[in-house]
Amino acid sequence: MKDIYHLINLFFITFIFHSIVHAQSEPLAMLWRVKDADLLMYLTREKNLKNLDRTISKFLDDSYYGGAWIDVKANKLTINTVNFSDVSHIISLPEIHPYRDLLTFLPASNSLYQLSFVFEQIIQLAKAKNAYRVYLYVDIRLNNVVIYLSQNESDKRNKEFIDATKPYNPL
Repeated sequence: MKDIYHLINLFFITFIFHSIVHAQSEPLAMLWRVKDADLLMYLTREKNLKNLDRTISKFLDDSYYGGAWIDVKANKLTINTVNFSDVSHIISLPEIHPYRDLLTFLPASNSLYQLSFVFEQIIQLAKAKNAYRVYLYVDIRLNNVVIYLSQNESDKRNKEFIDATKPYNPL
């Protein structure tokens, strides 16, 4: 009787653990649009790409690079590049060379330094012009600062703010 009791407890513990793990992984699989069975492979890829990003970031100058993003499905770390003159040196570094097939360098207009500067300038303009219900963020893939207005376009409350940001070419 005691053995049956332990088996039942073991069954419930296993069932609860499996349910929790499945409940945690299923939403991620849906978000990434992958099969549940492939999720572990994609999580491993993500971990490797994050480590590569952390390593390569030490060698990238914010004046020449416009940020990086991970594409787990493609198994690539994409780096926006303003100046390609240093790319071959970066790829040949002993810490990076084994992972060169995971890297993609794309031409970019704005460096991280420029994006940060423009972002701060637009924040100051938003404060000075009393911008209403405005959301700002840096989109690394678009390599630009994005302004999101949560009101109708016919609402002219933020016209002065939007006009003031035009020299910075935000999206």
